[in-house]
Amino acid sequence: MYGEEIAYSDIKEIELTENLPTIKLKAKGFALGDHRKGYFHTDGQGVKLFISGKQGPFLKIKTKNEEIYLNRKQDNIQTLFKDLGQLLKSN
Repeated sequence: MYGEEIAYSDIKEIELTENLPTIKLKAKGFALGDHRKGYFHTDGQGVKLFISGKQGPFLKIKTKNEEIYLNRKQDNIQTLFKDLGQLLKSN
């Protein structure tokens, strides 16, 4: 449910961040406790969230059209960030 495939060519920027934007409203998706998947509205824009808690770090992916936040276990998200960064540099 609410999976996402992103072409490397569409990714403009990735970063690790400890904070999520302030979520104002669920637009389309799933929210139960700290678990959020889908489209959400913030102060200035809409974002996609694939998160399982409020604790960072979060991987923030900016594409040509949207901003996506995801997290997993802390060591897994840092490994994903490192691996994705290396793939983006080579493409």
